[in-house]
Amino acid sequence: MQKKRNWLPWTLATVAVTGLALSLTSRPAAADEYEHNPHIHHALDALYAAHDEIDHSHHMFHNHKREALDAIDHAIDRLNEIKDDED
Repeated sequence: MQKKRNWLPWTLATVAVTGLALSLTSRPAAADEYEHNPHIHHALDALYAAHDEIDHSHHMFHNHKREALDAIDHAIDRLNEIKDDED
């Protein structure tokens, strides 16, 4: 019997890495925007890109699309809380 693979983590990881790569190359950041906690800001850029890509995709990601979007929203909210505490 074959193991059922869970594709959601791999899909999210791929989308997040792609989003991070695009955010780092497609939009130069203002120097002061990433002065504090640059990794948090880059992670937020990647998460916003991943959310947009998944949200506009016609693929349902094995019926986990809503769950993936909710997880990304939660991660964005948590990072914004951290970022806002530091700013």
